[in-house]
Amino acid sequence: MSPEVIAALIGLTGIIIGAIPTYLFMRQKGAAEVDKLRAEAEKTRAEAEKIKAELKGDASPVGGPKERLIVSDSNVRFDLSLEERLDAARTVDLLGYNLKSLLQATRELIANAVERGTTVRIVLVDIQSLSAQIFGKHTNRPHLLVPDWIAALEHIRDIRRLLEEKPMVNGRLEVRVTDWIPSCSLILINANEEDGVAKVSIHPLTFRQPSSGRTSFILEREHNPRAFEFFSKGFDVLWKEDSEIWDGSIPQISVIR
Repeated sequence: MSPEVIAALIGLTGIIIGAIPTYLFMRQKGAAEVDKLRAEAEKTRAEAEKIKAELKGDASPVGGPKERLIVSDSNVRFDLSLEERLDAARTVDLLGYNLKSLLQATRELIANAVERGTTVRIVLVDIQSLSAQIFGKHTNRPHLLVPDWIAALEHIRDIRRLLEEKPMVNGRLEVRVTDWIPSCSLILINANEEDGVAKVSIHPLTFRQPSSGRTSFILEREHNPRAFEFFSKGFDVLWKEDSEIWDGSIPQISVIR
């Protein structure tokens, strides 16, 4: 073998030997990249499964009960049984802008419930607060604002009159007003009991939008403990810290335009 060939073979061998560490390094790096991609894919898959579960209403903490949310536009299921719920309620919490229609329909039911021993708490927006001015600025029907609020207060006065006519009242009717604008209306039955249930109705994004057809949902403490606690505790905070006792007067104020 000629010296030239031997020299070439030696040089080739050196190149091969020098390339081995580089090859091993690149292979190791490639494996690491593959592992990284695999881990990211698993993470993405897990997040997708979580979102899918939440959309189905089955998301819950590990070991906790599955939560089931009942969403409805009409809430016929709840409203048809409202009289029955009031008959058996230990506590009733009501929240809304004015609750005129609800109070008109349930005046006698509420009075009867209080007579039996139910504690009823009602929170309405204060028509003499800054909130009223905000409503007046952002409504298409400012002429109806004050009449609706006054009608709601008159319904509450009617309930008090019904209670005054009863020989014995074992429960309580308490009414407060707030200058806060709540994001929802709320009917909360037995807030601190295992059989607690709530109807939550989401207010329109703008006051100019009709409230008809708004989305509402039913929460049951048994099936929706976290969401139920969120709203029940929120009502307690509003009641204790962000509202004042209604003095029973029905103010006569001019329509805000």
